[in-house]
Amino acid sequence: AKVTRRGGDHDLFFCPREGCRNDEQAKEEAAILGLLSLTPALPHERKLPEPYRTTWLNSVAAMKEVANASSSGGGRSGGGQ
Repeated sequence: AKVTRRGGDHDLFFCPREGCRNDEQAKEEAAILGLLSLTPALPHERKLPEPYRTTWLNSVAAMKEVANASSSGGGRSGGGQ
């Protein structure tokens, strides 16, 4: 028989950057971050209600900034401009 193990090494934890009003909203925000980690290229903002749409768009923008900073060599901007 095949043994399946849940939890432990397979768990993903997401913590919203900003505080939430209650536990339910915190769970929803964390779920949005989880969805973003699994399907970052899909346009989920088309179907999400506020405030989750804003959370999604801000998170996508932050991911793009991090990717651009890491591809430009260390994340420092400025220089000779």
